[in-house]
Amino acid sequence: MVPSDHSQSRRKVLAGIAGLGAAGLAGCTGGSDEEAQTDTATPTPTETEESPYDVDGDLTVDGDFTGEVASASGVVTVASGVEFDGAIDSGEGVAVEEDAVVTGRVQTFGDATFAAGSTVGGTVEAQNVTVGDEAHVKGGITANGTLTVGKAARVDGTASSSKNLVAKTDAVFNDFVGAGLEAQIGEGVTVAQTLSADSATVASGATLEGGALITEQLTSKADVVFGSNVTGNGGVELGSGNEVQGDVSSKGAVVIGANSLVTGDVSGETVELGSDVTVEGEVSESGSQ
Repeated sequence: MVPSDHSQSRRKVLAGIAGLGAAGLAGCTGGSDEEAQTDTATPTPTETEESPYDVDGDLTVDGDFTGEVASASGVVTVASGVEFDGAIDSGEGVAVEEDAVVTGRVQTFGDATFAAGSTVGGTVEAQNVTVGDEAHVKGGITANGTLTVGKAARVDGTASSSKNLVAKTDAVFNDFVGAGLEAQIGEGVTVAQTLSADSATVASGATLEGGALITEQLTSKADVVFGSNVTGNGGVELGSGNEVQGDVSSKGAVVIGANSLVTGDVSGETVELGSDVTVEGEVSESGSQ
């Protein structure tokens, strides 16, 4: 991943091209048939690579930093409490310290860490991403590894991880949330759009306004609200007091805890309903057919 909008793009520079010799005749005198030929060696071009970064090594953005892009081949650190009106490009990692502000986007080949109370105004793209407690990312997050979002932190754009995603207590996601492997949704977490993952565990009191689309197993605890359909192809197990404003479907077993409400249909290989469960649509079992 090379920062796409940096002023210097990565390019190849050829050096040492000079003095390309041509064979010539020398020593021809007074009607002599003898010819002497001298060859001039052709230098071999040496390929070098110019760095796309302004600073070779680490860079700290503090009160003395000027410029619109903090660009370094090493780790870029934004000091605590600093308001940096610009973007970050880094080769090895990014650390935004407590209560610091970055108005632009953040891109790095390494990990990105945003400490408690920090703010990022643009998108984030990194390997592993950690968003601290009460931190705020106004753009989306793309983590090529693991994404961890702290307590009462907020992500306004799409949040996606190629591996695991952990959302801690009362975190807020104002868009789609996706994980290539496992999603762990903590107590009181809000997801404004669909949760998508290979497998997912949803803690008590969470709200998934767009429902859930899970490749394998979906498990929820008590008092979880799904604002749309719930699909867990490997199985669905909903805790007591859950509310699903749509259908519940699975190719595997479906278990719905006591005092839950499903406004649509429920279908699975087998379906087990706890006491006082209300299903407003139809209940069907593919395994009994």
